Amino acid sequence: GSGVTFKTVGSQTVTVTETLNTDNTNTSAGVTVTPAAATHLIVAAAGTGNVGAAMGVTVTAKDPFANTDTSYTGTVGLSSSTDGGASFAANHPFTSGIGLDNGVFAFTSGVTFAHIGTQTVTATDTVSFITGDSADIIVDQGSPVLAFTTNAPGGSTPTDPGSTVVG
Repeated sequence: GSGVTFKTVGSQTVTVTETLNTDNTNTSAGVTVTPAAATHLIVAAAGTGNVGAAMGVTVTAKDPFANTDTSYTGTVGLSSSTDGGASFAANHPFTSGIGLDNGVFAFTSGVTFAHIGTQTVTATDTVSFITGDSADIIVDQGSPVLAFTTNAPGGSTPTDPGSTVVG
């Protein structure tokens, strides 16, 4: 048998042309194609980060044809196999409908890494166990935060003329 499989979401048509008489062409009416069920998750995060600083992580539910599954309603949790000390945002139940997640959710403070090095984030559906991994994230120590105490002579404060504050 023969048939047509649409892979791209949106309005699609089929055009048929006779091989012996190319002047004989017919095009179907528009067919609305919706995404298939999600088979994997796409995890997006910044390529660099600092130890102890929360990073945003965006998770997108994708079907086998790379379309976003706008009806996806799984619950997703974040983890990392490369940083056992990392902390993560709470699991998120995706919602579907006007003004809701529709297959895409941004965890504003998705992960806080505890270790320097090349790290990744994994998103996993807690029921169907579909997953996705981020690209490598280079985690650095970041800028050190220095605190100074001033013991200025004569009871002067750092705002007095002649005093210096270093920081």
